[in-house]
Amino acid sequence: MKPIFAIVPLLIMLILVPIIYAFYVKLSARLLRYQRVSLKQGLAFGFVITILSIIGRVITFSFGYTLPIAVGVIFAFAINLLIGGWFFSKRAAYSNGQALGWSGGMQLAGLTFVFLGLTGVIVVTLAGVLRPFMIQSVP
Repeated sequence: MKPIFAIVPLLIMLILVPIIYAFYVKLSARLLRYQRVSLKQGLAFGFVITILSIIGRVITFSFGYTLPIAVGVIFAFAINLLIGGWFFSKRAAYSNGQALGWSGGMQLAGLTFVFLGLTGVIVVTLAGVLRPFMIQSVP
């Protein structure tokens, strides 16, 4: 494999995931009828969560230990709620103009995490369904 292709997954994670997060933050804010939530704020939140995810993976790999999937998802959800509560507490508002506070920020981050999780499930399912149709290289 050429060295340039080794960096592609990292670039996808650093670019695509925050962009998807930004749109899901905006969608979640609309569904929850929150105001003053921009795509720029969603993108910043996506970058924060992505960087924390990368740091978490580096730490777990450095100790040679990975969490079971269920525990990892619960841990990621809890971190998402905490960071979202902090990040959106003063940056977003209810429809009456009052700041969301920690609870509103946690609701926004929680719904965003659910959307991202559903996207992950759909992508993994599609990859499994389409795998038999992929062209295999001849040795």
